[in-house]
Amino acid sequence: MTTFSSPVPARSRLTSPFGTRWGTLHAGTDYGPPTPGRKVSVYAASDGVVSRTGRGDGAPDAAVVPWHSGHGVWIDHGTIGGDRMRTYYGHLDKIIVRVGQRVRAGEQIGVMGGSGARTMSDFAVHLHFGVAQNHDRPVAAARSLGAPGWIDADRWLRSKGVRVGQDSPVTPAASSGASSSGGSSGKHVHPNSTLTARLDKAGYRRRKYIADRVKTYQGAQLFGGLVADGHWGRVTDAHFEWVKRLQGAMNGWKGTKLQVDGDHRRLTQDRVTELQRRNRGGAYKGIIDGVPGPIFCGMLGIPTHPSV
Repeated sequence: MTTFSSPVPARSRLTSPFGTRWGTLHAGTDYGPPTPGRKVSVYAASDGVVSRTGRGDGAPDAAVVPWHSGHGVWIDHGTIGGDRMRTYYGHLDKIIVRVGQRVRAGEQIGVMGGSGARTMSDFAVHLHFGVAQNHDRPVAAARSLGAPGWIDADRWLRSKGVRVGQDSPVTPAASSGASSSGGSSGKHVHPNSTLTARLDKAGYRRRKYIADRVKTYQGAQLFGGLVADGHWGRVTDAHFEWVKRLQGAMNGWKGTKLQVDGDHRRLTQDRVTELQRRNRGGAYKGIIDGVPGPIFCGMLGIPTHPSV
């Protein structure tokens, strides 16, 4: 499964959308840093290979892609959903990857800046993020699905489940596909305070690297069928949020109270069994199996698990 990531930290701001601007195509989406003027890290939006880096002058033969200026990185992600996809990261202050390097979703590739055709501060600090389909040096917007050209970067990320500004970059060590040929070893990961807090509360503290802790969490779940791949993506996050909802709903019924921590291990499973026995023949019409399936969830008034 292809992994996708926000290219900028959480609380970054959309400052200029894709589309016509001042009579010409603005071929990407601009994201400002959480604190205006403060340079922050920029991350790969998906696994891929760095195919070009350099400093463009805004001309049709600009180093990375035509008509773009400043320090930029061009990443080839291969075929995604039937289309050859590439992403562009522009106006960088610093580039920390090299041509030919394989990068992972969420891996740092540079530092946000305001570089342009003339100096390192032609623009206010921001990331110009572009997404191109089926073209290596696009100059125009794609006219239809699958057509060559630039597409709306923010809309594309949203279609992949990424909400720039709300979501933190994913953990690169946990993403699938390419391994780094330099730079990140895959073990030293970018901190994610929210994810760390979740795992701490659920009791997963022992492992040094967060990807290992995620893998341990996934492997310990007694319901939901998670794959223990160390990647906290949409599937794991949906499971975690659903388990919290399950635990909270069960706490509204008579009997043992649970810590609402998103961790479906023995205590949560035993509580499911307890409620099934306590309400069998009454509110609960199913069998006593410790499984929070559709009948049990219907009794609690919550949706079934996302995988069911």
